[in-house]
Amino acid sequence: MSRTRIAAAVAVITLVAAVPGYGSPRSEIDESDSVVSAIWFEPNHGQAPASTRFIARTGQVQYHFSEAGPVILAWDPSTEEFRPITLEFAGANSPAAVNSSDKRDGASNYYGLGSRGGILGVPHYGRVRYESLLPGIAASFYGAGADLEYDLELEPGVDVRAVRLRFAGADATQLVGDHVVVRTGGVELTQKAPVVYQVDSHGMRSQVAAGYSLRDGWLSFEVDAQAIDETKRLVIDPVIEFSQYLGSSDKHDTPAHPGLEVDGDGNAFVLGYTKSTNYIPITGGSTLAGALDIVLTKVRPDGSIAYSTYIGGPADDAGHALTTDSLGNAYLTGFTKSSTGFPHDYDLRSTAACTRPGGCNPADLYMTKLDPSGVIVLSTLMGGADREEGQGIVIGPGGDIFLTGITTSVDLPTGSPSGSPYQDVSLAGFTGAGFVIRLSAGGDQLVYSTYLSGSGVTVGTGIAVDPAGNAFVAGQTFAADFVAGVTAPSPLQASYGGEGDAFVTGLNATGSALIFSTFWGGAGHDSARDVVLDSSGNVVVVGETKSALLPQRDAVKTLTPAEILPNDRIPQDGWVTVFLPDGTDYLTSSFIGGAKSEWIYAVDADASGNLYLGGQTSSTNFPDPSTNFPVVDQIPGSSATTQENAEAFAVKLGPLGKSVVYATLIGGSLGEIGLGIASNDAGSTWLSGTTASPDFPGAVTACQGACQGLSDIFVVKIADGGAPDIFVAPDPVDFGSVALPGSSDLLLTISNLGPLDLEITDIQLNDLTNAFSISGATAATIPPDGSIDISLTFAPTSFTPFSGIVTIASDDPDESLLSIVLFGTGAGSEDPPLDQIATILDFIDSSVVDGSLQGSGPNSNSAANRLAALINQIEAAGDLISAGMTAEGCDQLVDVLNRTDGVHPPPDFVGGDAATVLFLLVDNLIVQECSP
Repeated sequence: MSRTRIAAAVAVITLVAAVPGYGSPRSEIDESDSVVSAIWFEPNHGQAPASTRFIARTGQVQYHFSEAGPVILAWDPSTEEFRPITLEFAGANSPAAVNSSDKRDGASNYYGLGSRGGILGVPHYGRVRYESLLPGIAASFYGAGADLEYDLELEPGVDVRAVRLRFAGADATQLVGDHVVVRTGGVELTQKAPVVYQVDSHGMRSQVAAGYSLRDGWLSFEVDAQAIDETKRLVIDPVIEFSQYLGSSDKHDTPAHPGLEVDGDGNAFVLGYTKSTNYIPITGGSTLAGALDIVLTKVRPDGSIAYSTYIGGPADDAGHALTTDSLGNAYLTGFTKSSTGFPHDYDLRSTAACTRPGGCNPADLYMTKLDPSGVIVLSTLMGGADREEGQGIVIGPGGDIFLTGITTSVDLPTGSPSGSPYQDVSLAGFTGAGFVIRLSAGGDQLVYSTYLSGSGVTVGTGIAVDPAGNAFVAGQTFAADFVAGVTAPSPLQASYGGEGDAFVTGLNATGSALIFSTFWGGAGHDSARDVVLDSSGNVVVVGETKSALLPQRDAVKTLTPAEILPNDRIPQDGWVTVFLPDGTDYLTSSFIGGAKSEWIYAVDADASGNLYLGGQTSSTNFPDPSTNFPVVDQIPGSSATTQENAEAFAVKLGPLGKSVVYATLIGGSLGEIGLGIASNDAGSTWLSGTTASPDFPGAVTACQGACQGLSDIFVVKIADGGAPDIFVAPDPVDFGSVALPGSSDLLLTISNLGPLDLEITDIQLNDLTNAFSISGATAATIPPDGSIDISLTFAPTSFTPFSGIVTIASDDPDESLLSIVLFGTGAGSEDPPLDQIATILDFIDSSVVDGSLQGSGPNSNSAANRLAALINQIEAAGDLISAGMTAEGCDQLVDVLNRTDGVHPPPDFVGGDAATVLFLLVDNLIVQECSP
């Protein structure tokens, strides 16, 4: 068979938030805007202590900004608590005003106690700033990748020796080379060597050699005094980074199974539940509402986090399954014990009293819908007096929501449009029955509700729905009479095999009758874990089996005699079966596995009919060519399975499961479980699960020696099939406001997230205003996981908004021509008039030197005289304004404006390319100082 290359682009939730540009070398003069930041700043709306004005989080670190100054809270695994480290400045003003700027898209939502309330819509900002932290010194804090960066901005003439700071609360502060290393408990903080530069009135920068000095725990800055120009602003620019373990505390973080979905834009949604109070990264809540809470994370195609949120009430809550719709909304289900505190709009629970002998153990079924930004827009509670757990959820026709799971309630509200649900009484009583519920798209009514049960325990673990609204449920039953009453068509397997069997059931759109229902298993233990419809509407079911006689047809793996144990048992294999939609036959059925045990927890199908399986193996020969499961370019860094651990795996099968495209292990040295899998038509597959490995492959920062908790959630993106995948950031490019006659530079990063080389064939700038310019390669080959930078410059020529477009042509099959919009605005200076006069004169001097401004006259002598006359008028205007004669000074400026406007008479005194900019600078000053 042909070998298909696969590559992993890994974003490991809790282990690491993968951010483009993170870990790249730092330039000598670095702009925060040139690095995609994983840090944003939220105003405190009640999600932090009252003294905190703004809060930011990254990794296991919280940054609190109050009027008393910045405080860093870092999780210490040795003490299982946050360690406070105060960034203390000697002589700082207290209180010091702190404000935000650089408004960003997105908001945080904090759900907890109460119904639908909570703290919602908290905005995100790119910076916080102390305007006067010290006399003449401001401080700006912002993100640089996953690190915190801050600028200390000294006004002209302020002595750099006035800046002394320390990390109060730390156990030790040391100089290591040109960095500062701060240690406290199990936390290590590094402040990188500072970049120091001065800025002139045109915004031009000049770097100044600098380093640190440490005395009695106080840090100061050493600079070359001879290189300092006291007329210019000085900026000190350090970066703080942490190198402690990433992940949550020593609690379990557990993903749902299956608890992974990918929307139409390629975003992955990972659902789970946690006992960790510091699940990271979190954007929807800083503490648990109860002992166990739901956690949902949305991961963008490039691996960065779009949002991550706790959901829950004061008691235990868990997320077991999710789905998405075509608009990018996420729908969750599981169970909640927070009967009075879980956020909900509708309560469709039974009001009957508990009749279970010994008392009930109530837990309710929920369906919660979040919009693409992570805001809860709909939530409904369902169930009876005892316990319900949702295990499967899917969206059907008209947006109706279908759920399945297990209930021990005998009073589950049942019904259907015909008034006769298939089964309105639980045959299992309090031992546990399966159920299917069709909930209206508005969440306010049960379209139908029915039990699926026999006299033993039954649980529905997965559900799929066809366009007509017929539901297909897979699960496990211990009831020999589960299919009693099935009359047409005859089940493929009418009798119970024993020790627990898988089942597959088709239910009509009204929930009143079965389309088919069948056991699926042999003499050993069998279960079904998930179900999906393929592109032809066939019903694809996966699970695991210990039965050697599980039906097989067109199998990609058959049992060897050595694998068959007495009484037709096997150690344990995964299995996949493709049933016809009416259940009258199955098209293919195959074992999946090696010599030891396998579990398949999740299945997905793409538009071409390919099938994707996610699970766990303890077989040392899986995948293996001898079992028809070759390793195809094993995910780099994955450890081989040993008898002491087990690994997650991902398998891609061709249509109907008749061939193996690839099968690969994914994991580190201590074991993983693959619990969710999802594909999209762009050729990428996502696998989620849980890991205890400190060396999980592909993580940008991994666990750096040990995972933080007993288990952590991971999500891996696998690209296969030979297609490059272009990703461009930032998109769009917004230069903001740039004061004339200045300019601003930004980098446009073009990345290849696919497994094959990306060919950039052309890069063009379309700009009718000539305010933007571009430099860099117009054609390039970008290898997998590689990137190139294109330099963009914005130099406005008027006080107006500007826009342009960069078009990028490539061989990406999905985005062969990509358009990136550029924005920027020309802004006038708000400096005092005398400073603006000085700026105008400096501009004339530099423009005459470079030849872009010349005197306008019939001969060289007249041209020089006119230029000198113009300069004299500008200087005279400054003298008059300085003397308090503003009206007279403005008269001079108006005359200067008339002699630079290109209109005659009076004659212009200057010409050349810079004349227009000169006109705008003078005009800005007149508008600011001379307008009534």
